[in-house]
Amino acid sequence: MAKPFISRHDVVQRLNSTLCWYKGEPVFVTCRQDEMPKSSNEITVTRLRTGRHKKITVGEDDFCYKARRLGYMNHHGEALWLVRRPTRQYKVGIPTETVYYVRHESIQERKLGSAACRSPEMHKALMCEYPSLGEAREYLDGSISVAIARDFAVSPMGNPRRIGFYFRGRSVGIINERNEAELYDGPDTSYLRGLILRDSKMGVNV
Repeated sequence: MAKPFISRHDVVQRLNSTLCWYKGEPVFVTCRQDEMPKSSNEITVTRLRTGRHKKITVGEDDFCYKARRLGYMNHHGEALWLVRRPTRQYKVGIPTETVYYVRHESIQERKLGSAACRSPEMHKALMCEYPSLGEAREYLDGSISVAIARDFAVSPMGNPRRIGFYFRGRSVGIINERNEAELYDGPDTSYLRGLILRDSKMGVNV
């Protein structure tokens, strides 16, 4: 789907330090004006999952610079809600300098570092690879919060048997002491109900 850019300068300005897609996986793109590539459209892509590099051209069918929506990212024992704050309209993909995060029960946005943007954790977030609710409950023993879907996370609530559900950082329900889910009414919880129903050990009280 990608077409060659108009010049080397255009390639560098629009693609350098962005997150794009190559062969269905997220990659980190690097290219410099002072390089002497074989083609003006040549770039280096680094797979977030493995850290492996490869030189390609932006005209390849396997390369896609269309931006994808961000969501929760599990990073260092915490579910971070990721948001974009674009500053340059001519950039494509997801420019890493525009990615910010919000910690659990916080409203302050902080810039996500370049290393985190290029990490396997970011790969999992962009690929929507999250632990199941049952797995997340086990992880909570050593975590502040755990994302279980792009828009949902869970967090302990003091009592080990009470767990809070969060939609994009906003509380939408709990798991009570009787191991039942109590969800607030609203369109945001319909997908969450499906996640809960997959846990056969949990009763659901809506």
